[in-house]
Amino acid sequence: MPRSARQKLKLLYLRDYLRDNTDEEHPASAPDIIAYLSAQGISAERKSIYDDITALQSYGDDIIRIPGKNGGYFLASRIFEFPELELLTDAVQSSRFISEAKAKRLTEKLARFAGRLRPKLLRRQIYTEDGYRTENEAVYNSIDRLLEAIDGRKKVTFRYYEYLVENGRISRRFRRGGSLYTADPVAVVRSDDKCYLVAYEGDSLRHYRADKLSGLTVTDIPADAHPVPDMSAYLSSSFLMFGGEKQSVKLHCTGDHAGVVADRFGRNIPVLLDGSGGFYVTVQVLLSPQFYSWVFSFGGDIQITDPPAVRDEMLKMLETTKSRLKEEQK
Repeated sequence: MPRSARQKLKLLYLRDYLRDNTDEEHPASAPDIIAYLSAQGISAERKSIYDDITALQSYGDDIIRIPGKNGGYFLASRIFEFPELELLTDAVQSSRFISEAKAKRLTEKLARFAGRLRPKLLRRQIYTEDGYRTENEAVYNSIDRLLEAIDGRKKVTFRYYEYLVENGRISRRFRRGGSLYTADPVAVVRSDDKCYLVAYEGDSLRHYRADKLSGLTVTDIPADAHPVPDMSAYLSSSFLMFGGEKQSVKLHCTGDHAGVVADRFGRNIPVLLDGSGGFYVTVQVLLSPQFYSWVFSFGGDIQITDPPAVRDEMLKMLETTKSRLKEEQK
């Protein structure tokens, strides 16, 4: 690029230099700035530097001058403060629905806002609980298109796959023989560190893992009118987003598990004390093996008391598991 053309970029280079290399403890003097610009093929004098900094200040950049022999200029405020960048970076690094490659790219982009602390931010690494991350790089574009469809109230089509064991390894195949699903999207939710599409298929409200969608298309067909679901209630009734028959279930809990119940169903559910330190709650749940395993995980401190059919189904599952364990030991 000709030297004269690079001169037109002087303000941009100056702004980047102050962003990437200065803070209150590391101000840049006019000679520092002149030397940096010279290395970029841009000539500058002290007076032009002062004029340029005044122009950036007028534009809105919070550039502060520290007087004195060891003084200079530094960028005092940024789009993101470093603790905010740490928070965002940790969220990216710990999200399993973000692939490892994507997490690295996003961390590098966030680090551009960190200035002199960029190396510290890049060294941060939060590991997922089981080390698993999605392999589907297209999930981010899928989520964007789903939100577009929700905003525009359009139907979407996609194919949906599941996992199975074939030839000694876990592979995947499309459900319904690879035929297209057509759905009316109503929400994108995050649960158990995964993203899901909640949508009506016909008159049934269902959910689908966003990273298992393939060939997602936003159509020009208007979505059908459906009742707006209470997403808070839907999420609290779903266990790890496994579906099932919706049922009102009464639970008996010990007093020590009030926090567990509040975390799962919220604090606004009616509570009936049992007179001995425990309590009863009646909740709406989607019956699934995951619900029964959640109850079982508390070792009897949370018990299903009603309806009898739900209680009997859990006992049946426990007996089946017990029988299978005995068979394995033979």
